[in-house]
Amino acid sequence: MDEWNKGRWIFRDVYGLGYPYYHIHPYKQRAVKYIVDNKSSDLTHIIIFGSAIHASHMWWKDLDVCVCVKDRFAFDPYPLMLDQISYDWVKVPSLEELLVAASTSKSSVYGHIKEEGVLIYADRDSA
Repeated sequence: MDEWNKGRWIFRDVYGLGYPYYHIHPYKQRAVKYIVDNKSSDLTHIIIFGSAIHASHMWWKDLDVCVCVKDRFAFDPYPLMLDQISYDWVKVPSLEELLVAASTSKSSVYGHIKEEGVLIYADRDSA
């Protein structure tokens, strides 16, 4: 995770959540922590991307989340969501497939996730 997150923006750690949450805008730090704390066992990686990793983020903007999930069609994000926040989910089968898709088209959402996304969870068994 350290290598992936190298050079990412660092925000004030207003909730004392520590690494890697201080790479997420304070407006969304607790929501991201909630995702990690309530994730299912079939998630291998969680990457936050979009405005929540930039200084221009505002409280009303959505939270963009990429999950590497073994069965992306059976994945239910509802238990990971807080009521007051809207989410956009990108589901991929594995980190390797995300990286292949990113290398195919750097201007795609996958390229954006690879270049700017903050890796907040990586399953030790899949690393």
